[in-house]
Amino acid sequence: MRRINPRLDPYELSDLMSDPGNWDLLTQIHDHPGTWPELDQWAAHAIEDPGTAGAPPEPPAGTRPGRRFRPIAPVLDDRPARATRNEKTKTHTPVTHRREEPATAPKPRETGGQTADDAITPEEMAPGESDEVPVRRRIPLVRIIGITLTLAVIIGSAAGLAAMMSIRDHQAALTSCNQAIKQSDTIRTDWGKVLEQAEPYLRLGDGDVQDPKTLELVAAITRYRLPEPPAACDPDMTTNQLDHRRTSMEKTNGQIQARTKDLRDAVGKAKASRERKQLADAREKLNQVIEQADTLYKDSADRTDDARPRIDLGAELDHARHTAHENNNPSTLEQAAERLTDAMRRVNESMQRKTEADAAGQRPSPSTGAPDHGGAQPHAGDADAGEPGQSGNGFPPQHKPSWDTNQGDSPIFPDELRFEQR
Repeated sequence: MRRINPRLDPYELSDLMSDPGNWDLLTQIHDHPGTWPELDQWAAHAIEDPGTAGAPPEPPAGTRPGRRFRPIAPVLDDRPARATRNEKTKTHTPVTHRREEPATAPKPRETGGQTADDAITPEEMAPGESDEVPVRRRIPLVRIIGITLTLAVIIGSAAGLAAMMSIRDHQAALTSCNQAIKQSDTIRTDWGKVLEQAEPYLRLGDGDVQDPKTLELVAAITRYRLPEPPAACDPDMTTNQLDHRRTSMEKTNGQIQARTKDLRDAVGKAKASRERKQLADAREKLNQVIEQADTLYKDSADRTDDARPRIDLGAELDHARHTAHENNNPSTLEQAAERLTDAMRRVNESMQRKTEADAAGQRPSPSTGAPDHGGAQPHAGDADAGEPGQSGNGFPPQHKPSWDTNQGDSPIFPDELRFEQR
């Protein structure tokens, strides 16, 4: 008995029914898995009136044809069970059977884009053949071994990679820890240097600076005590322990750096306050010396034995006034005050010599009746009285004119002769 192969798809089923020689199978169209309503109606019409049935309809739009590795027989012939098995053994590979699906719309089974046409369905089996068909199964040992080896390689590679990453992380943590120790040593050295710079300001008093609060700030910061130096990083420590120690050292280093910066700023403020105080003191001292020099310059008119010291005093006085207004260097102001003080000293000495010379010229001679031949200078009234021993030009014989202007025991008269006592 001929049967329609149940594995035919709608397109193959339509092609099969296009041949009138196969219309003896029209009664099987209704129960075929690949049929559709239009084909079922056409088959019923062809059974009742073959002359007016016409060609079978095309499958519905969107129906995909099945793809096969090898062609199949559209019509099956019923044969004895063993003969059928022998024939199928020659052309098909035995596989497990599947149960018959209900006769609904075609549902081609695809695996990787291919239709499972190699499976033997119950319809292809001869009548009386049992479902328990002995099938020889082949265990894919090679594939299993290959998959196992692949998994072993993957797991081993992952474990090795994890170990390498762990070693790398541990080495990085150890390096970072040692770097934090070096940074701590550098920061502690910087603190010591700044502390040395602050020591001179700890010995200053409130009167040595313009703002005493700067000294108080320096003293307060210098009372900070550094923590204990960190211990060395042990390579036997775990990565987490190394990271914890590094984090702790970085926190301590940050605190020391902040203290160092505060102390450096405080020292800078104290230094600036000290310089402002020195500048103010130097300017005040110079102004006082200028006032004294101005008074001396006015009082020393016609009272010096030499005009040069007074001229120098005037020049130094002008220079000191200019320096006091234009210069902000305490050393320069102090130098100007010293130069002005030295000029005042020379003027005072010149005035002292002038005073002593005037006193010596007004002192009376030891003998009242006779002229003093011992070198005493006579008074101006003696020349008018016509005392003996006076020459005709009005000068005593014991005095001779001299051009020497460097004598310190007689006053200076510009553009006139002066006499040196012999």
